[in-house]
Amino acid sequence: MKAVLSQLASCRSDFSVDFFLPSAEEMIHDAAPWLARASTIFVNAAEYRLLGSVLDTAFLPEVVVTDGPRAAHVRHLGRQTASVVPPSRAPREVSGAGDTFAGTFLAHRAGGATPSRSLAEAVAASAEYVTAPPLPIPLPRRA
Repeated sequence: MKAVLSQLASCRSDFSVDFFLPSAEEMIHDAAPWLARASTIFVNAAEYRLLGSVLDTAFLPEVVVTDGPRAAHVRHLGRQTASVVPPSRAPREVSGAGDTFAGTFLAHRAGGATPSRSLAEAVAASAEYVTAPPLPIPLPRRA
């Protein structure tokens, strides 16, 4: 990870960073030297606390913080600039919700949408994803 982030930063490429909670503490420590160069950092509430214990979040250009069914926030240079509360619906499947959220947010940002609009679209897409009926499992093929 260090080599990839170093190369992206040295090339002045746009890049985002997303963490996985079980390994977030180690990854945040390893990524810290390059995080201020990331265009967007995605964290959940617990990862945001870890992030703040490692570096000053006031130097990060865009941090998107999710918190399950509670409000998601965009923070710019340490200040909250957008907040969206997800709709209250019973989830069916949450695996992949974070990827849906991050992908939707980044797609809207790449298309020129504001952080506020991108957050609203990402929250809506992930809410739709977690409440959608499961895909049917096909029957085994007959020989």
